[in-house]
Amino acid sequence: MELTKEYFDQVVSGLATKKELAGLATKDQLAGLATKKDLETGLGATEKRLMQRIDEAQEELARIIADTIAAPFTRRFDALEESLAVKEDVATLKRQMSEIRSTLHLSS
Repeated sequence: MELTKEYFDQVVSGLATKKELAGLATKDQLAGLATKKDLETGLGATEKRLMQRIDEAQEELARIIADTIAAPFTRRFDALEESLAVKEDVATLKRQMSEIRSTLHLSS
């Protein structure tokens, strides 16, 4: 097959020009990019840090709930139980006083 000027011009006319290729990265620029292994290592470290932070946040939330909700409610319920016990004691004493007055024939 003979290489003619027309054939050569036709093949060359389909190629990109130097100006068109100016925006593409060079070999040196590509060498500085992170590899898949670099990205996986970085993602693994990031995931580990995020999981640790989530665990810390859960512990902090549990501590906040214990301090602001659980402990006050427990104190309130303890006080309520004590009040109910006192109320029962007062009712018992009233009943006993009524029985004593009745037995002694005293007026209320």
